[in-house]
Amino acid sequence: MKTEPFITLSSCSIRKSCEVDAHLLAPNLREADKQEVVSATGRKPVESLVKGYKLGLECYTVDDNRGEPIAMYGISGLDDGKGVAIWALASRTLVTECREDFKAQSKLWLAKVLKKYKHVYNYVDVRNKVHIKWLKDMGFSFGEDYELGKNGELFRYFYKHLTI
Repeated sequence: MKTEPFITLSSCSIRKSCEVDAHLLAPNLREADKQEVVSATGRKPVESLVKGYKLGLECYTVDDNRGEPIAMYGISGLDDGKGVAIWALASRTLVTECREDFKAQSKLWLAKVLKKYKHVYNYVDVRNKVHIKWLKDMGFSFGEDYELGKNGELFRYFYKHLTI
């Protein structure tokens, strides 16, 4: 069942995810996001979105002004003090209609996540230029490239620490 938004912005709203969001968003993901998921996991995008929802420590959905899911994001992993994996998958609509609102809200959310977990990280497909630009805009640092894809695709480590 769809949850109520806890943040309403001029171009979109944000709410806690529900499983149906994964099924509605997956067919509309940006091609680069679909490619990244398949290369990294070998799974269909819908499977990765459902997994992020079910196993995530936090999972949120961005809806456009028509109430349709245009992105899901969250954090996954163990809250073991070593950090958690941060992730986001989006449709083209997020980039074209909600980019600035989402970026501003993401910075606020990331600050809260860092206060709670101290360190966030993940790997991004080096071909996913939109994600890399977003990560740079969010102040993430980058590490080495690794052959993590199912067919040897390169993924770049990124991370951010709580700074006091």
